[in-house]
Amino acid sequence: MTRLFATGLSLQSAGRRAAHPLVQERLEAAVDDIDAAIKELRHAIFELHQPLLDRSPREELDGLVTSFSATLGFPPEVSVNGCLVDVSPSLRFDVLAVVREGLSNVARHAQASWADVKVMVDDSTVTVEISDNGVGVDPRQARSGLVNLGERAAAASARSTSGAPTLTEPCCAGRHR
Repeated sequence: MTRLFATGLSLQSAGRRAAHPLVQERLEAAVDDIDAAIKELRHAIFELHQPLLDRSPREELDGLVTSFSATLGFPPEVSVNGCLVDVSPSLRFDVLAVVREGLSNVARHAQASWADVKVMVDDSTVTVEISDNGVGVDPRQARSGLVNLGERAAAASARSTSGAPTLTEPCCAGRHR
């Protein structure tokens, strides 16, 4: 998976330097395909390990955030307000996916020197916010990651905003659709 990620970054860099629009378009499509393959692999790996994990939801989140330290070049901060244990397993998967995508975007695009992950849980919602001090992504050129965040939010009758990706959706196991 690391080689796929590195290949995607190389193709993305080459796309910026390509003079011919058709070449740029094909390189961007290849990067999008690699991003999709990485997401599918991560999802499959997560699903395969799910029954084997004997970690609390907070430990899962901390482990995921810590795993980005080498890629980012710094350890992201993480804070949780509320109780992740009360969040349904399917919503916890969504929370981890949003954090993974947000930190991947920071690593690929932001050129940041710090990143902060906040997860807020209350009686009716879970909110995930990832912020950084980087350059950001041009909202007119939303890449597949931000598009995927928006689609994930729409599927959950939630909202996703560009900039600092935020996902808010129902969190109670009995009410989550």
